[in-house]
Formats: sequence, C-alpha cells, structure tokens
Amino acid sequence: MHGEKKIANALLAEFTARHDSDGHRFFTLTPTISDFSGPIIAHSVWYPDYNPFGGVVATRTVFATRVGLHLFQEFRPHRHHAHPEVSMP
Repeated sequence: MHGEKKIANALLAEFTARHDSDGHRFFTLTPTISDFSGPIIAHSVWYPDYNPFGGVVATRTVFATRVGLHLFQEFRPHRHHAHPEVSMP
C-alpha cells in the first residue's frame, strides 16, 4: 500500500516533474533526453573509437542508476533528531 505509492512515485519521478506552487505533476522529457543524449554524445565524440551504439547501450546504465537513486530517496531512513540543533555563538 504505502510502499507501492513510494515505488510509483520513484518511477514517475523519471518522467514527470512537480510544479512548485501546487505540487501537481506534469510530464517532462528533459531527464529522459539527457539520459539518452549524454552517453551517445560521449561515445560519438570523446571516445577514441567512434561507436554511437555503445552510447545507446550505456543509456541503460544511466537510466537504471537514476531510477535506483529515486528509489533510494523514497526509501532511505530519515533521521529525526530529538533535540533541535543549537548553534553556538
């Protein structure tokens, strides 16, 4: 129930963004475009052997890493401090 909502939120975070004022989600291609274009450009331009297909293969790693990071952010333990931190003058 609650875990399913967290997983859905983590997966949606890859394709959607939240609007600042009201928190509603809207579809965005920016993360997806950057996930695909970065490795393809790197394999096409910077790597010694010109291999754009290697960049396509590398996008799987980038995509899986970003989804994994979203899942970690949803399920990481949050530390609650019993006492607020007091700054020393």
